[in-house]
Amino acid sequence: MENNPTLVPLVFELAKGTRQPISWRAAWIFSYLADCESPLLSPMVDDIIAAAISIDNHSQRGCFLKVLSRCNYSVEEAGKLLDFCIDLLQKPTNRPSHKFYCLDILEKFASQLPELRPELIMVVADALPNFETNVLRRKGKLWLRKIDNQHPTKRMRLSDMQ
Repeated sequence: MENNPTLVPLVFELAKGTRQPISWRAAWIFSYLADCESPLLSPMVDDIIAAAISIDNHSQRGCFLKVLSRCNYSVEEAGKLLDFCIDLLQKPTNRPSHKFYCLDILEKFASQLPELRPELIMVVADALPNFETNVLRRKGKLWLRKIDNQHPTKRMRLSDMQ
């Protein structure tokens, strides 16, 4: 796709579709582009956010969440993504891999909008005991330490919550 960028919209339409296994394989291509740090993804971030929120297929959603966890974008206009990630972390029925990527996405929010850090720390700390895998629990603990150490004020620290 790097050699023929005109294919990107076509493949994206396939990626957000319902024709399986074609749709999740097309979504995987975007996941691969994120791994390669492709500039083709930047203009599509809003569409990828909408797709990640609206798609019901776990494989496709996972691919789009991975893309959003790796891409650089401004989170100021991504309020729906913030709400979606918070909801996803709190429900035990959601896949651990999706929660893993949501932690990365929430880190973007915490970095770009420091005023959200206390709330995000509380959300992740509340969800942490219910994380299903050791890898996810470890990621959650590391996330809390990292975000808590970036906190600019003494108002609410992770150590104060324990």
